[in-house]
Amino acid sequence: MNDYDEDFATPDSPTLVEMWKHQVVLMTNEAEYLNTELLKARQNIAKLVAINAQLADQLRGVRSADNLAPSNLWESALPAIERTALENPGAAHFTAPPRP
Repeated sequence: MNDYDEDFATPDSPTLVEMWKHQVVLMTNEAEYLNTELLKARQNIAKLVAINAQLADQLRGVRSADNLAPSNLWESALPAIERTALENPGAAHFTAPPRP
């Protein structure tokens, strides 16, 4: 018999069921914490997307005042991407058209 088996049989050691119950409590607490952090991260992403949309609107206003066209397809696709992100801020990721 090894030391582990001898220690496991002592009267003050937890039973296998007690250890599993404790592990369940630990994992449940960790899952709740991670869900809270994920919610905060999604809210922060939604705020950043809204800020980006405002800045993009300002940039479009400056460009239209100077009669400049978007320099590439990527910049012209930004409004559609921003609208999608604002409509669904809890989405895990955002897809964008490929760069030319």
